[in-house]
Amino acid sequence: MLLTLNATTPVWPTLYKPLAFVASAASSYASLTTELAQILASPSGLPTVTSRFHTTNSTSAQTHSPSFDANVGAQAHSDYRRGVARLHRYFAENSTLYAELTGVDELWKTEITVFMLALLSSRDLTERMTKSVRREVGERLRDDLEDETIQAEVAMVRKQLESLTDCSLEEGSCSKPAGTCCAVKSWK
Repeated sequence: MLLTLNATTPVWPTLYKPLAFVASAASSYASLTTELAQILASPSGLPTVTSRFHTTNSTSAQTHSPSFDANVGAQAHSDYRRGVARLHRYFAENSTLYAELTGVDELWKTEITVFMLALLSSRDLTERMTKSVRREVGERLRDDLEDETIQAEVAMVRKQLESLTDCSLEEGSCSKPAGTCCAVKSWK
């Protein structure tokens, strides 16, 4: 996989809360995606997906792209760039969600599209939507997820995202094996 979720278990509840609120308040697919895109494009540090080569090292070559890590070999970056270029081409030619995103550079637009597709197809978020919005999201996702490579990328990010939200956070209890859940109490 090219991309990975850029969030950690301890901070996920705080970051996820505004996204979950938007999902429960949205009256249409358009309002949902517009609000989510505004939140994700803000400089607040909300998670998107990032290259699997991303680093927190401040000496990273951030001028090349937000996901470029100078410590990884040239072949890995070349493979990554080709893979992301393929995602970008597919989204540019086929994705209505990608076309609707504005105000971000092409790499971030590609990463945000993958994140939003994973988010919009996640169990917790879809359960928060009204039936009509859920139905509209399902119809739109079918079109954006026709390609097997896109499906695989989105599925991996959705799996990571759902692993962060699957915890039953009331009173710190968790339905997952020990050590795999967040230690935050109630954030819903």
